[in-house]
Amino acid sequence: MDISIRTDAEGMNHWAGIMQHGVVVESPVGGTVRYVLETGFDFAHGYVEDRIKTVFIDGMPVDNIDTAVVHDGARMGLAAALPGAAGIAMRRNSPYAALRGDITRGAEAEEEIVPGHITLLLFNLIMVEKGAQFLSQGVQTTGYRFGRMLAEHPATAALLADAPSVAAENCKRQELLDWAQKNPEASIRLRVAIAE
Repeated sequence: MDISIRTDAEGMNHWAGIMQHGVVVESPVGGTVRYVLETGFDFAHGYVEDRIKTVFIDGMPVDNIDTAVVHDGARMGLAAALPGAAGIAMRRNSPYAALRGDITRGAEAEEEIVPGHITLLLFNLIMVEKGAQFLSQGVQTTGYRFGRMLAEHPATAALLADAPSVAAENCKRQELLDWAQKNPEASIRLRVAIAE
């Protein structure tokens, strides 16, 4: 099911929150984390180096983004600096990396780089700064997660929705909430854009 949401800046900030729960995005796979971030997602080199301090692939912290490979179907989490002792230990190239021992993602041989899909999770400043980029391109989520985000959409933020499978155009919020409640496992291709 395809759903398009048009909202304002306040609404976009709200919808960016879906990124911390994990959404499926199109991504090149078989290359390094750096390749995916800089070439696949078009993040500037400086942004990757200066802002993205914590990277997880399939639940494992990554120190070297030039040797860790992103495979099709991987779960990749990105964050700026995380708080506390655990956050410091999980940071890329942390002086406390030894505390995490065997859970660190090691070096892997690159494969042929092909189009694929990964589950992407964005946290803290990365979610705020990059969430809209992914939402405007389209992400895949579940009926349950979509319904939760829709139910919590700020009353003061603009909201226009199109879901051809539910209504011809300009769906009413309650129609979509009812549909999401009845279809929590449904796969949704969600696009969110700022209305002009």
